[in-house]
Amino acid sequence: YIGLDSVAGMLFESMHFAQGAIGDPQLARLATILPEEHGKRPIVVYLHHHPFDRHFTLCLRDSGRLLEVLKDRYSLLLFGHQHRSET
Repeated sequence: YIGLDSVAGMLFESMHFAQGAIGDPQLARLATILPEEHGKRPIVVYLHHHPFDRHFTLCLRDSGRLLEVLKDRYSLLLFGHQHRSET
C-alpha cells in the first residue's frame, strides 16, 4: 500500500472548495518505489483528492503528472473521503 498526501498541497480557492496536489517530492519518491511495470504483487495507491480531471472543485492539480508516474505500475487506485454530519 502506498499512501500519498494530497492534502498537504491544498489550495483554498474559496471558502468551500479546495484543490490538492501531490507535489514534486512525493512524485519523485513514488517513481523510485514503484516497480517498472505491474507484476504479480498487488500495488494499491491511495490519496484524498480526485485524480482525474473531470472539472470537480475538489480535484488534484497535478493529476496528469501523477497518472504519468503510475502508468502500468499499480493494481488499484483509491481516492476520496467520507462526510459525516455532526447532528
